Amino acid sequence: MMGGEEAISGERFQKELEALVAETGALELRVDHDALREYCRLTGHDYAACKARDRLPAGYLMTFIDPIVTRIMVAFFVKFPGTIKGVVHSSSRIEIFKPLTISARPYREEMRLANLERKSGKKGDYFVADFEVILLDADGERAATDLHQFFLKTAVRG
Repeated sequence: MMGGEEAISGERFQKELEALVAETGALELRVDHDALREYCRLTGHDYAACKARDRLPAGYLMTFIDPIVTRIMVAFFVKFPGTIKGVVHSSSRIEIFKPLTISARPYREEMRLANLERKSGKKGDYFVADFEVILLDADGERAATDLHQFFLKTAVRG
């Protein structure tokens, strides 16, 4: 292939993505009151009211869980420098199972590769990869999930 691109089989790519997710590991998340206060200021939420109700604004979830998503996106290019030629975040589907509280003990954030499909289009081969971010409360119960879908433009074979 030209330009230092490395072709990879779909099967090998899936195994390597699964390993990458495992390497990403779990993160402990604590509510950063300064960041939450700024989020409320920027979005028009009343920080004092949120704090009095002990509830994170529902929209804050994306900001709160961002560290693991950012980590995986950067890792795409570090782990696959000649294979992944582009990344598009195409969708996100959030489910909240219980109220997210400001005073909660640390949450735990985990990720798994939920689905990987190889596709071909006018511009060549790519993968559709679904990564599920799982937010667990301090008791290990699922508080929320966010299913992120990425289009990964690749140099693929087989």
